[in-house]
Amino acid sequence: LICCCPPIGNYLLAKAFKSDGIEKYIGFMDYLGACGIGSWIGTFLLRNKMRQTLHIEGSKADDCFKSFCCKPCAICQMWGQLDPEFDPDDSDYDGTWYEEANATIRNWKNSGWRRK
Repeated sequence: LICCCPPIGNYLLAKAFKSDGIEKYIGFMDYLGACGIGSWIGTFLLRNKMRQTLHIEGSKADDCFKSFCCKPCAICQMWGQLDPEFDPDDSDYDGTWYEEANATIRNWKNSGWRRK
């Protein structure tokens, strides 16, 4: 769905991220003749907002470049970063769930346990 219809992918991601800004709807301008510019702007805005909210390193230039070069890849990457239990109203949220999950997986792999 994301590869075929980035505006819908942006909308669903913004909905899951509980964002009600312009980034949620601007992608639908593509269906009115914007030729992909609406979904590119929406992906850029949403990526920037997620990066700031979830404390992910990067810059606006990086967000712009990745959103422009491959919208579907950028949207998929954002889905991967989104915490299933994210609550934007939680002021104590520090965005560390991803690092904690990766640390758990690394510890599991380094423990010497192997499937037979």
